[in-house]
Amino acid sequence: MDRTDAPPPSHADLEALVARCVAVLRCGPGKVDEYFELVEADHAVIPLLVEAFHAETNRGTRALLVDAIWEHRTPTVLEFLGEALADPDPPVWKNALDGFVALGTPDALDGLRAARARLAAATPPDAERLQWLDEAVEQIAGDLEAP
Repeated sequence: MDRTDAPPPSHADLEALVARCVAVLRCGPGKVDEYFELVEADHAVIPLLVEAFHAETNRGTRALLVDAIWEHRTPTVLEFLGEALADPDPPVWKNALDGFVALGTPDALDGLRAARARLAAATPPDAERLQWLDEAVEQIAGDLEAP
């Protein structure tokens, strides 16, 4: 049966999937199967992944969750990615930045520009993050202008 023909998973099934996969991802690198289970799950899993991100204390797992969320490549993740850009942990905000670039939409560009404005107004501004944001803005803007 084709994935599109399958009935949508229940909320309980998605909760169990997220709990199981996050527990395994927390054990360290190399847990590719569980990562891809989250990426390939129905988009209804996204709010549960966002909840798992907020509850997670393991830095590596948090960064993987950001990645798994944006890999769904749906505009509904942009608000979360904007929030993750403000995270103090570089792997988290860099994965969020990757998500904006991967989506590459006008809304993604607007979100990055807004995040950059907030960051530039911070005291003191984070020069490294501003540089990364500037590069991402240029990349998306260039891609959107290309024929």
